[in-house]
Amino acid sequence: MSDYLPRVMSLQSSAVFFGGQKVPLILHTGLTILVGPNGAGKTALLKLARDHLKHQAPNMHPRHTVYLSAGRVSAFENFRSNSAGPGHLSGNPAAIGHQQWRNLWSEIEGAPGMFLRLKDRPDLLLKVEARLQALYQRRLRLEWAQSGLQVGFTPISGGEFYYANAEASGLIQLIPLLAAIYDDGIGALLIDEPEISLHPQLQAFVLQEMEAFAGDPADISKKLIIIATHSPTMLPVRRIKDIPRLVLFTDRHTAPIQIASDAGEIKSEKLSALITRLSDNHKLAFFARNVLLVEGPSDEIVVNGLSLKLDHPLLRSNTQIVPVIGKGQFAETVKLFRLLGKNVFVLADLDSLADDNQLVNVFQDAGRPAATKHGLASLTEMDKHIRENFNAMLDRSFEALPAARTHRYWTYRHRDGSEEELKAKRRATLAALLSAPESELASLLDDKLSALRRRYDALLSVLTSAGCVILRRGTVEDYYYRAAVGSLGKPEAAANEMEDVATVAAKDVCEKYDDIVRALEISAPFAKVDENELLREQLGSLLGSALQIVRPDMADDELNARAAANFSSSSPVFAFTNRSTSNGPSSLARKVEVRITSPLFQRPGFPFEISDQENLTSIISQKLPNP
Repeated sequence: MSDYLPRVMSLQSSAVFFGGQKVPLILHTGLTILVGPNGAGKTALLKLARDHLKHQAPNMHPRHTVYLSAGRVSAFENFRSNSAGPGHLSGNPAAIGHQQWRNLWSEIEGAPGMFLRLKDRPDLLLKVEARLQALYQRRLRLEWAQSGLQVGFTPISGGEFYYANAEASGLIQLIPLLAAIYDDGIGALLIDEPEISLHPQLQAFVLQEMEAFAGDPADISKKLIIIATHSPTMLPVRRIKDIPRLVLFTDRHTAPIQIASDAGEIKSEKLSALITRLSDNHKLAFFARNVLLVEGPSDEIVVNGLSLKLDHPLLRSNTQIVPVIGKGQFAETVKLFRLLGKNVFVLADLDSLADDNQLVNVFQDAGRPAATKHGLASLTEMDKHIRENFNAMLDRSFEALPAARTHRYWTYRHRDGSEEELKAKRRATLAALLSAPESELASLLDDKLSALRRRYDALLSVLTSAGCVILRRGTVEDYYYRAAVGSLGKPEAAANEMEDVATVAAKDVCEKYDDIVRALEISAPFAKVDENELLREQLGSLLGSALQIVRPDMADDELNARAAANFSSSSPVFAFTNRSTSNGPSSLARKVEVRITSPLFQRPGFPFEISDQENLTSIISQKLPNP
């Protein structure tokens, strides 16, 4: 890391905004975000930052500074609507840009510049297309015509090719955003309202991608990113330390405020606790396909942290986490979101199962098919039989399971012999039963505990298939690497735990947090980004042609030119070196070396050699496997 960031820019405003005074803007290694109402000067300051970075910032040559305006896709609107006036809707294929602008793409403050860039950077196009394929099952086609660069789409799930005239504005907005984020030729990226036309879950995906690539431009894989936004989804405020990245606007007469990283307010425990609870989740869930209900903010922090750690993004899967305050709200909240047509999932503490059958009843209908396979009429009946058996064995089980007497459910109990103490005993005993290795249960109580455990395993399996995952060990805190919450509040302890999790191998995290990972998997099914699928398609086409035409005396330039002659891209990601040999007409050995030419796609196993006698499909699949 160089000393470039954090960095203070002093920007001279005009008389129209902030009284013509100089405005300091601190750039951070993550995103810098301009926040405030319309007309408060966000766009004006963003443009001042653009000019500063282009002309006064340390030289980032040959990397570019790119500004994407709020009207960045306006060039498409004449093909999509009568936006310029009555009768101005063009019936011609959507075409933008000009051949003469190809080297000036970074100076175009809108989508045309990035589409020109995609046309000349097939590797960058491939990276963007992999996301379009996962998110929208589309392929992008860019072709030069007399009218400009024609933009069209092919549905990969079936259907005819069509031009951007008929495409949704959100998808047209998304393409230049992703292209600019991934482009390693851009050192500073400024975006006015990146959320335009994007639904909340897609906004969150774009934010995630921006966070992944934002950083010190001294690192070729990172870039400065500054955005101005009106969307709460575009505010990555998860902990108090995120606050300094925000530049807060009030009106055009008042200079914006940016909190310094070492300000005393940042050390406030009360403010820290408040920030961890900031949420628009209930409103955002109205836009989601799937809703995952969790029992409070700690569970929300842990689920979000694990989704980031395991690269299992909830929002890209159109899944929204909604924390409820206590298990008593689960039933009504499930009912509400089901009424709205959502797929509802629950991640609940073990006491939701140990105390009563309320949650089981919520998933009664969804669990009926699985319960029937176990020979019972309903999920409620299955739970009733197991619960009666467990209660009959409670005292003996509590004594037989040492972990029950040390579980937090029991050690934090009311010691008054009341119903609350009996609840604590049931909870602690069930947690010990479900957490113990089966090998330890086999010899206890004449194998009755082992049999009871198997019945509970079946019940939990049925509940999971219905959409309800129970935390077998008790509460989310019982999964932590840090053994105790201590003096911290639960949300703060959860945030600290996720910082620890970030340093642990993904495989170990999956084992440690198995139940929560299971909830992620069922509530957020998603198509993983598979760049290799497109790479396999390209390599198969090129390599099959190369091995047919190659001969020992063929120059590499001719080999690559002829192999790519029928390929749609003028610059494939792959290139070949001739390794063929010949000892006469009867002993010709056709062989090429394959390498990847783009820095955006580094894969182990490259370069490699292959002959026409080998199985191309098998080797390509081995070199470019599925994720």
